[in-house]
Amino acid sequence: MHEHDSKLTFEVMNKHLLLPVLVAFCFNTAQAQSKKLHAANDKEQLVSKRKASLQENASSIIILKSAEDSTKKSIPIDLNVKLKQDTEGVVDKHPFAVYFILIAAGLAAVASLASSIITARLNLKSKDKEYLNDYHKKVIDKRIKAIEAVESLMALFSTSYTHQVNGEKKLYNCFFVDELESEKLSNIVDKMGEFGMWYSINTIRSLEGFCEMIFPIVRRARTLEGEELVMYAIKQKEKIKHKIEIIEGCLGEDMDKLYDVKGFFKAKFKNKHPSTEKVLQS
Repeated sequence: MHEHDSKLTFEVMNKHLLLPVLVAFCFNTAQAQSKKLHAANDKEQLVSKRKASLQENASSIIILKSAEDSTKKSIPIDLNVKLKQDTEGVVDKHPFAVYFILIAAGLAAVASLASSIITARLNLKSKDKEYLNDYHKKVIDKRIKAIEAVESLMALFSTSYTHQVNGEKKLYNCFFVDELESEKLSNIVDKMGEFGMWYSINTIRSLEGFCEMIFPIVRRARTLEGEELVMYAIKQKEKIKHKIEIIEGCLGEDMDKLYDVKGFFKAKFKNKHPSTEKVLQS
C-alpha cells in the first residue's frame, strides 16, 4: 500500500512539473517567431525607404541637370566679358599688371626665337663637322693607299739572293735576275706615280731620288748576264738599301701626322701655286 501511494505521488508530481515546462517552451517558441516576423518587417521597411530615397535623389539630379542645361542654352557666356571681369580686379589692384603680362609674353617669344636660332646653328655646325670628318676620312684613305704602294716597293727589295764570293756569302736583290720581280718593280713605280698627289714633299723627294738611282741600274743590269750580272747586283745592294731607308723614314713621318689633313695640304701646296688674288689680277 505504501509503494502504491508513492508511485501515485510521483506520477502526480510529474504531471504538475511537465505542464509548466511545456507552457514555457510554447511561450518561448511563439516569442522567437514573433521576433523573426518583426525583424523581417523592419528589413522590408528599411529596403523600401532606401529605394524611395534613391528614387528621390535620382529625380532631383535629373531636375537639376535639366535646369542646368536649360540655363546653359538660355544664357550664353561671353568669354571676353568674363576675362575682363576676372582681370578688372587685378588691374585695379596693380595698374601695371597688363604691361607686366605683355613684357612676359614678349620675353617668352624672344626666348623661343633665340632657342630656335641656337638649335638651328648647332644643327648646322654638327652637319658641317660631319661633312668635314667624312672629307678627312676620304683624304686619309687615299694617303693610306699611297703608303701601301710604297710598302709594296720595300717588300720587293726585302727579298734577296745569296752568292758565294771568295768563300763569303753576298746578298743581292732578286729583281736583277728574276724577270717577274723586275716587272713587279716597274708596276709598283707606275702605281706610286698615280698616288703622287697624296705623298708629302719629303716622301716625293725620297721616291724621286730612288727612281733616279734605280732606273740606270736596271738598264745596266739588262746588258749583263751570269756571274757578271750577279757581281754587279751585289755592288748595288748597299746603295739601294740606303735609298730604301730614306723612304722608310719619310713614310714614318707621314704616318705620324696622317690625321693632320689641313697641315698636309698647307705644307704641300704653299709654294706651288699663286694665290687666288694674283690669278684674278692677271
